Amino acid sequence: MANYQNLGSDRRRLPTEASVPISDRVSHAPNATVASGAPRPRASLARQSLDDSVIAALHPIHVAATAEKVWQAVLVFLRPRVPDEFIELLLPGLTGPDAKDTLQQWDRLFPGYVRSRGVTISKNYLQSHPQARLYTFSEILETDPTAAIELEVENGEAPAPRSLEPLPKCQDFANLVFWSPRGQLRAMLSICRRKEHGPFTPRDYAILSALYWAVHSALERVARQQPERARLHVAEQFVAALPLATLFLGESGEVHFANHAAYDLCAMWNFGPQRAVSYNTRACFALPEAIRQVLTRLGSAARNDTTTPRSTTIAHPGVPGLRATVRREDMDEAGLASTCYVVSLAYVDSFLGADSATSPAAYPTLQLLSPAERRVALLAREGCSNKEIAQRLGRAASSVVWTLHTIYQKLGVKNRTQLARLLIGAT
Repeated sequence: MANYQNLGSDRRRLPTEASVPISDRVSHAPNATVASGAPRPRASLARQSLDDSVIAALHPIHVAATAEKVWQAVLVFLRPRVPDEFIELLLPGLTGPDAKDTLQQWDRLFPGYVRSRGVTISKNYLQSHPQARLYTFSEILETDPTAAIELEVENGEAPAPRSLEPLPKCQDFANLVFWSPRGQLRAMLSICRRKEHGPFTPRDYAILSALYWAVHSALERVARQQPERARLHVAEQFVAALPLATLFLGESGEVHFANHAAYDLCAMWNFGPQRAVSYNTRACFALPEAIRQVLTRLGSAARNDTTTPRSTTIAHPGVPGLRATVRREDMDEAGLASTCYVVSLAYVDSFLGADSATSPAAYPTLQLLSPAERRVALLAREGCSNKEIAQRLGRAASSVVWTLHTIYQKLGVKNRTQLARLLIGAT
């Protein structure tokens, strides 16, 4: 992997996209050749204007949210516009001789691409042309004639010094090489051709040049967003694993996130405890109308009165112990105001009158416990001794002691007094 990252390190920085005129955004070698014996058109001839349909076809690349979607959009863009035998993609970490265990992952993420094995053919060229962006095999031959032998090896036409996986054969290719701001190789896209496909034309160069800057910008944007995406993914995974039912809603009530417990309790709200268990709660999900009405009230009040309460708790009229707390969160960043809502649902089933004095504010806390732990906690809150709890629940006293110990750990309390204060809503 180190050989990939050293290719562009400690070398001169090429001009950025903003400093290069669009007409000059082609390979840095204006007089190189396209195919063996065929002169490449000068840059002035390659400055062809692209029609609006080609420019519009780059849009999916500009808006792709992940690197995988960027490369999927690249393939869709290239195939009808630039003839090829196959298209190779090199991604350090997912390709090359050190990444043999990622083949299944590769096929899933990048269908349609041939998985590149490295930069053997281009290595000497990239050493002499630091951070080159767009070049062809014929340009490589001008500075490194031994590259023809490497291509024969990859085509299976010469003995290989090492064991290589079979690849489709090609006689010419164009490489688009993408570098990080620190000069490390980020990706290499190779459009490979046979002789019958002909040389790369000025229009091909114009299309590949436009593609280069679209992909470059997209990869830079995805890289900048990656830390935030990673934080969001970790947060979502954490919340999804919680037994506390949680939904994140947009200003109009659209669901941005919901964990499994939230789907289950919304189904209970809509269909009742008995019917809900017979449904696929995610497939039949619908935001309860009562919660949607609360969103409307909180949103309307916020627009008319900035002092309105930011949260409201409602109870289900027909299911005792089922409650929902809706909290409004406002953001105003750089003059762009937006509102979202956090909905927490909790269900405390009634038994033996044990929840009669429980504060509604403690319902989310109780939802962190299993049903058996919840029963023990509520009876302990009533002041029952371990022996009394065991008798009322038909359990051994030692089992009650162990359950209380587990409850203390889950809720972060040390004794019955703290547990009781937590469940009655005292501070």
